[in-house]
Amino acid sequence: MYAKLQIIGMKDEQAAQTAEQALRQVHGVEHAQVNFQEGTAEVEMAPHLSTQLLMRALGEAGFGAQPLAD
Repeated sequence: MYAKLQIIGMKDEQAAQTAEQALRQVHGVEHAQVNFQEGTAEVEMAPHLSTQLLMRALGEAGFGAQPLAD
């Protein structure tokens, strides 16, 4: 399964790395890539995961997030 998220609150590349690490730590995330310039994250994940869970992980890391259409 694939999800694309808009990430709110990234101020620099270090923040993007923090957001990416937060996503990768979610059990069931197979791949996560954050693009600082676009303010987005692309995530490959197990079918049982929801974007809500990803957004919660980002929230716990200090970022806002919302799903984007493909």
